[in-house]
Amino acid sequence: MISILVGLSEFQRAYIEAALFTEFEDNKEVADIHPTTIEKMKEDCDKFVKENTDLVDRATNEVGYSITNAGNDFWLTRNGHGAGFWDGDLPKELGEALTKAADKFGRVDLYEGDDDIIYQMGQEPDASGITWEKFSANLFEYENCAECGKGAENHIGVLHPVTGLWFAKCKEVVTYDIE
Repeated sequence: MISILVGLSEFQRAYIEAALFTEFEDNKEVADIHPTTIEKMKEDCDKFVKENTDLVDRATNEVGYSITNAGNDFWLTRNGHGAGFWDGDLPKELGEALTKAADKFGRVDLYEGDDDIIYQMGQEPDASGITWEKFSANLFEYENCAECGKGAENHIGVLHPVTGLWFAKCKEVVTYDIE
């Protein structure tokens, strides 16, 4: 647990704490989150701050808004909670700009697995430790799919129930049996 906590910035820590607070009734801690989920959360936080450095700096330096508030509000805003960048702690123009930036990241779904570990949907490791995101990044790198002729953007990841390995299915040829 200590190694995970040491590597977190104030922004990342606030983001993760807001996620745990809003998504789980039990007292969950950072140590309850799978490392691949922690890494994805850290990546999203770093990307948000990097892409919006001027806005975040303006909020924390000019307005007196803390970096902890910013991390918290990034989670709340991107997931459509009843508070966030827009709720009045910031000047309207700045709050709206940060809200628009957070909305670009889309929602994140967290869940507690049967193993009592918290995962981010789409970031679950398979038996080899590879996530769908990493698997799909190199999918059809040199040639396109024989079924649809398209690359990774036209596929969904499916976790094989027996082998625990990821495989891709064409979105156009996936069928669903509804009873």
